[in-house]
Amino acid sequence: MRWDAPMNGSVGERTDPPDPETSASLELLVVDDDEQILELLERYLSGLGCRVATAGEMEEAVALLENRRYDVVITDLGLTRFGRAEGVDVVTRARYRWPDLRIIVLTGIPDPQIREACFEAGADVFMRKPPSLPELAEAVFAVDRPAS
Repeated sequence: MRWDAPMNGSVGERTDPPDPETSASLELLVVDDDEQILELLERYLSGLGCRVATAGEMEEAVALLENRRYDVVITDLGLTRFGRAEGVDVVTRARYRWPDLRIIVLTGIPDPQIREACFEAGADVFMRKPPSLPELAEAVFAVDRPAS
């Protein structure tokens, strides 16, 4: 599944809570170099019943992906203050290690070429950062759970 989330609006407010059995069984890895966003996403997604691991940089994310299988990876595109797109590297490495993993890319850069590079690397969803939390939840729960 390839899904381009709207770059300036909500897919729709999610008013119904996710199914507790589905959300509790989802293992997520959230990757972002902004500690405030990382903490916010961890709290929000944990509050929905997901099990959430976090990484603040590409190397940490790659190490976590080497040792554990996740259902969904949510990664920022720029993982340094220098504007590099390390998130594409995270997508590429995650896809190589876990081919059926679902990947959501967050970015503040609405560049169509970057979006295409993310999809070519293996991203399933591309979202504008900061995402609305209901929109992010919709993207997390919309992805089909990979076969175990």
